[in-house]
Amino acid sequence: MTLPARQRLTDLEPTEQYVGYIDILGWSRYVKTDFKNAVKIYDSILEPCDLILKKDLGKSTSIRIFSDAILLVSENLDPILRLANSLQFIVLLQDCLLRGGIARGKHIEFSDQAQLYVVSEPLVRAAELEKEVKKPCIVLDSAALPPIPLDKLKEIPPILRQLLFFEGIWIVNPFNVMWGTSAEMRVTQLKERYPQYSDKYDWFLRLYNAVKSGAPLVPTGKAE
Repeated sequence: MTLPARQRLTDLEPTEQYVGYIDILGWSRYVKTDFKNAVKIYDSILEPCDLILKKDLGKSTSIRIFSDAILLVSENLDPILRLANSLQFIVLLQDCLLRGGIARGKHIEFSDQAQLYVVSEPLVRAAELEKEVKKPCIVLDSAALPPIPLDKLKEIPPILRQLLFFEGIWIVNPFNVMWGTSAEMRVTQLKERYPQYSDKYDWFLRLYNAVKSGAPLVPTGKAE
C-alpha cells in the first residue's frame, strides 16, 4: 500500500505569529484523584473557550488544549490577550490557576485531519517563559510587547487594562470589572485548602491588592 504524500514543512513559508503556551496549575490533582470528575471539569473549561473563539476571535486565532497545556496562536496580539484574560477566569471557577508565556516570532504549522505539525520560535520561547516565571500568571516576552505609551497607560485604571507591570514583569491582567473580588475570595479559599501552595496564592493576592489600590502598575522608566 502506498501512503499519501505528507505536506513537507520545508515547502511552507513561516509567518509571524503570537503564541501563548499556558499550563493549568492544579489540574493533575483532579486527574489523579477523580478521573471521571476531571473529564466533567474539562468540559466546563472547553465549552466557554469554544464560544469565545467562535463568537469573537475569527479564523486567524486558534486554541488547542491537551491535558494541562493550552496553546494559543494568532497573527494579532489582542485576541491572545483577550483569550488569556478569559481563560484565567474560566479555570479559576474550577479552582485552578494559570501560568504561561506569550511570545512572537516565526511559526509554521500544518494540520491534516488528526495530525498536527508545528515548528515555532514563539512556542519555544513561550514554553521557556512558562518554566521561568514561577508565578501564577501569564507573562509577555519583551519581543512581543506592543509600543506602550506609559503616560497614557497610567491614566487607565489597572482593572480596565489588558496588560499590567507587576514585580518586574509584564503580565496579562487576570481581572476585569466583573471579576475581581470573587477572584480574591476564591484564591483565599484555595490558600486555606492547599497551604502547601501558599506562596503562589499569596503572589496572586498581592497582585489583586495592587490592582484594587489603583497603583499605576507600569515601569518607572522606559517600557521593557
